[in-house]
Amino acid sequence: MTQPNVLHAWKCLDQVQSQLHCTLEGSVRQLQSPEKFRDASKRLHEVLRDITPLEVEMFDSLERNLLENDDGKGSYMSRIWHALLMLEDELDVIAALGLIEGMCLLRYESKYHFRAKENFQTLLRFLDNPSPPVKLATLHCLEALLVDSAELTRVFERADGVKCVSALVLQPRGGDPQFHYVR
Repeated sequence: MTQPNVLHAWKCLDQVQSQLHCTLEGSVRQLQSPEKFRDASKRLHEVLRDITPLEVEMFDSLERNLLENDDGKGSYMSRIWHALLMLEDELDVIAALGLIEGMCLLRYESKYHFRAKENFQTLLRFLDNPSPPVKLATLHCLEALLVDSAELTRVFERADGVKCVSALVLQPRGGDPQFHYVR
């Protein structure tokens, strides 16, 4: 590859990363606003769903930079987490849990937010929600967190996660049938 072609390729990569950053930053900022949450979460779901391997590397770089720069913003994961804690609408909670699940599957380091036992305990409280779809979204999120992570499995155990999930699965027959263990 000649010098001008390398420079052009570098500029194109920089432009793609800049566009990804603008999309992510704008959407994550809007997640903090309850009235804009739904549109922002849809946009983020689309970005995460359609992300290319190159963009995954760029996303990783952007997230690492956010963690290294102590500018008070926090990582994308921590901002999505804080937005989730403010939500009351069932569909918004499900969307936020889906974003957390996607980020954990997309980037292993996104799981680090849950090394704190308190964050795991807070996530487990969503299993107490009366809505079966919220419970199911929480289980999917837990699955994404625990896959390939012995460290988080230990945190999950210390947070009484096994007890919470077991209680949900072994509910009396009056509960939602999709959560019953087939014997």
